[in-house]
Amino acid sequence: MRKIFETGGFLLAALGLAGICREYIGWAPFRVVARLVPYSDGVLWINIALIVVGGLAMVAPDVVRDARR
Repeated sequence: MRKIFETGGFLLAALGLAGICREYIGWAPFRVVARLVPYSDGVLWINIALIVVGGLAMVAPDVVRDARR
């Protein structure tokens, strides 16, 4: 289960980074995947939120495991 959260978090963070790259430099490494995110064209805060949520999803399994000890 931990690997699923980490993988999903990484994918969300990668989508956010691709959106920021597209916003600032006009180049998107994951152009096809970045189109799947609704309302992400020209809205910077959605891309930042994707990075934050992705980071939280990657860290959450470690925080829960440490809290159970």
